[in-house]
Amino acid sequence: MIFFWRGYGFLVPVIWIAVLLIVSGMVGEGYYEHHGWPKFLAGLVAAVAIGWAGAKLNASRPQGNKHAFFFLNMEIWALISFVAGIVLAVKA
Repeated sequence: MIFFWRGYGFLVPVIWIAVLLIVSGMVGEGYYEHHGWPKFLAGLVAAVAIGWAGAKLNASRPQGNKHAFFFLNMEIWALISFVAGIVLAVKA
């Protein structure tokens, strides 16, 4: 699989994976798999972290040269992460 990013956009999956591993480790793997709220919490924390990092990194960049992952700015990925956390929680 090929990943496309610009600037520090590679931080999007890094933050997602780190937050998921931390939350899963905090509540236990079996509990994480069978309950929805840890997945929602992971999505929320990842969304806040990605949004904050994107806002800080993109604040001083010119309009067309933002930090992006798969051609979407990091701030957009924060919203996607939040929605993904909701979807994962509902599916549990």
